[in-house]
Amino acid sequence: MKAITYHNYGDPSVLNLSDIKSPILTKNDSLIRNYASTVSSGDSRVRAARPWLIRLFYGLIKPKCNVMGQDFAGIVIRTAESSQFQLNDRIIGITGYNMGGHAEHVKITSKNIVAKSPNNWTLEESATLSFGGMTALSFLKQLPATEKGKILIHGASGAIGTYAVQLAKHMGYHVTAVCSTNNVSLMYELGADKVIDYKKQDFTTFKNEFDAVFTTVGKTSYTACQSIMKKHATYISSDTPFSDYIRQIFKLKGKHHQLKMGVGHNTVELLEELVQLAEAGHISPVIDRIYTVDQAIEAHQYVDTGHKVGAVVLTF
Repeated sequence: MKAITYHNYGDPSVLNLSDIKSPILTKNDSLIRNYASTVSSGDSRVRAARPWLIRLFYGLIKPKCNVMGQDFAGIVIRTAESSQFQLNDRIIGITGYNMGGHAEHVKITSKNIVAKSPNNWTLEESATLSFGGMTALSFLKQLPATEKGKILIHGASGAIGTYAVQLAKHMGYHVTAVCSTNNVSLMYELGADKVIDYKKQDFTTFKNEFDAVFTTVGKTSYTACQSIMKKHATYISSDTPFSDYIRQIFKLKGKHHQLKMGVGHNTVELLEELVQLAEAGHISPVIDRIYTVDQAIEAHQYVDTGHKVGAVVLTF
């Protein structure tokens, strides 16, 4: 990973709002001076319309959204009349399908999923919570409350996976992480009980071993994983391969297994829970590289390699 250089945020109160090229603001809108966002594998897929079905949601011929990005971390420079936030509050949030997180200024309303950033994290670090952290927590929350056995996390070194390892361990699971050779030591640092280097060992050789499987990178499937799962185990996937989509569309359930796939259910409560965990030291950010917005092309090219570790952050 590259050496990380953090941003000097300065004093946002000196900004002249009349100089800001922003969407039309109403009395119910707050405005955030954005300082950091992430470039995720999801951003990469939307940009490249991969798979093609993405075009049905983001534009058949060209993107509906001119500005990429699903999350932001910045400072409040204008508050809505009924806002819970005050000027200069540090805020994190997620734009989701609306995108726009890679803009210098982000408009938010009471309907947006936002929270104050952890008081002991920089905004670059905090930006990793809204997508990677919240997606991981949202899916882990779908596991049965009484199920605290063994969980296998496939794609454990990504933006979602690094948080999934930490959160699952904090929730009481025995965590087995699947990653490449270069990231084995990192997985143990994050709390994994066992690490499988997929370059040296096939994780599917562990028969009837796990109470839950969480795949985060779309490089495996329920069919490949079902033999490693115990009876009545749960399979969750945040990056669902085509074969699993077909299984979901036609409601082809796994034998004795619960299948939970698709997108995470983001809420303010989840984001605030993550902030509390961050402030208490139960989770830590993993940042691979930080790029400036002028280096957005390079950031996407690096994400496209499929070898990033944790999050890639974009600063403004």
